[in-house]
Amino acid sequence: MKLSRLCLGIFFVGLSLQDIATASVTRTVPNNYSCYNTNVVGIDDWSAVDISSFAQAAQFAGGQSLRLPGGDTGNYWDWDRGEVVNWFSNGEVRPLNKFPYFLPQAIPNSLNFKNGINATLENVAPFITEANADPIWVMNMNTSYLEKELRHLEEAAALGMSVNRIELGNELYFSLPNYTRPESKSANPKRVGGFPTPEDYAATAKEWTLAIKDVFPDADIALTGVVPEESAGPRINGWLSALQEKTGEDNRSAIEVADAITLHPYYSTSDLGVTQTDIGDRARAGQIARDGLSELRSIVNDTALQTPELQNKQIWITEHNVLENGNDIALGNSWVHALMVDVQTHEFLKDERTAVSCAHVLTGSAQWQGITNEDGVGIDGELRGIEDRPVGRDGAFSQTAIGFVLGQTADVFTEGEASLLYSGDASNVWRVQNEESDTISGVNAGDIDEFVELPEGEIWEVLTYVGDPWSTPEEFDLDISLELLTGGSLLTIPAFSKVVASANGSDLALQAADSSNSLFAAARGADIAELSQNQQIANSEQIPEPATGAGLGLSAAALILSRRKAKGMKPRFSR
Repeated sequence: MKLSRLCLGIFFVGLSLQDIATASVTRTVPNNYSCYNTNVVGIDDWSAVDISSFAQAAQFAGGQSLRLPGGDTGNYWDWDRGEVVNWFSNGEVRPLNKFPYFLPQAIPNSLNFKNGINATLENVAPFITEANADPIWVMNMNTSYLEKELRHLEEAAALGMSVNRIELGNELYFSLPNYTRPESKSANPKRVGGFPTPEDYAATAKEWTLAIKDVFPDADIALTGVVPEESAGPRINGWLSALQEKTGEDNRSAIEVADAITLHPYYSTSDLGVTQTDIGDRARAGQIARDGLSELRSIVNDTALQTPELQNKQIWITEHNVLENGNDIALGNSWVHALMVDVQTHEFLKDERTAVSCAHVLTGSAQWQGITNEDGVGIDGELRGIEDRPVGRDGAFSQTAIGFVLGQTADVFTEGEASLLYSGDASNVWRVQNEESDTISGVNAGDIDEFVELPEGEIWEVLTYVGDPWSTPEEFDLDISLELLTGGSLLTIPAFSKVVASANGSDLALQAADSSNSLFAAARGADIAELSQNQQIANSEQIPEPATGAGLGLSAAALILSRRKAKGMKPRFSR
């Protein structure tokens, strides 16, 4: 391990720099904004898992909020069983006409045979408590009924878990036989799913919202939302309109009695023309990131979300990522993939209605997960056509690239006042201020350096991580720099980088050194500690007055502490 010598330098900015993009977006960062979709079926056995290690890993990966029991899982879940619905009883197929085994379509393959995982509320509660996470409860409106789901919420509260946010079903707008079937006429249970039309869902969602608020008056309730698409068909295209239609004796709409709608703004690599032939091409990685952000912006800025009925409602992003075909994985939790997901997290914050951003998924799907599962499962190199390159990572609950980057963002995106400092074609930079900290989170998934003027009046400590866009957890070879910059200086957000800055002395570096969670090798903590020690020495040095950049009138003095390539360093902050 060798650190470069401490040096003092002044940067002058020339006219060749691209224009600095600034925006006047300011808003409050909601409490527990950073979130993961947490499919409980991602754990093999909740009665045997190391809860402490799992909970700590969820924290490190940025799990301020955790969505339970997950996406499709929520539509087939029974908290009493701690399992998804089972098509078998004592080895024999259950009669199809008995609840909940009357479904016209089999449950998803990802959920089938997921029995014996013991994911009861009693077993999940210690994880939520140790992770200090705020749950988002997905109600099973497909194979359960209101009275049973209400009882589960009450049991969760009795176990010490918060019941602050409730989501009514998952993606029920799809035209699947299990979602569009007629409602059961059975008297027991009283109501079992079945939404042939968007209006049927809206009516039931209104009923459930009013009933839940009678028991949990302070809870926020979100209805399933979706952005219309030209080729999506009448069910999806009529979904938002149905939620806003006034009905019943009270002449109120479903969204009128609720607090929020959910969105899952995925886009796919096929939309972007991505194939495995792109792996290793730096310029192509940048173009993919730019195209991806453009696609995302077209979704979240859709005019259907701008109606008067929705203007005062929260938007919950309860799933987001980049979809890839399971047989043609190119991004696969690479460095650029992680940065793209982080850009999404930053982009959602621009709409002041957005209250939460849940990346898909905490664990259980190697190409998207923030942490590996208890078996340490990562991406198989053969799935990316790179059999000779290690792509997975050994070790239970290790951070992936996504978990590392989102974890850093979560450290900045705590409750406070946020200002958008920069917004580019593949980048975003936010400043968040509260009583305890003044920090900046920047991300650049593109292949061109970006620049932003640092706020005046502070000395900024900047940690920058730059990586090969196509690298994966076993291969990370990051350029890591720790710098002091004066307010008014020009901060570089390098191509393919994550940048975090603090106006509170050496907090970032010291916290980084304290972390023991592992994406990279444990030696990284000592490396950052050494950088921090050098900074402490440098703090006694006089920081030069800002110099004026040629033609731009920008203050650009900087004290560079060190810049080094650190293979196997683990850039994480403790909490």
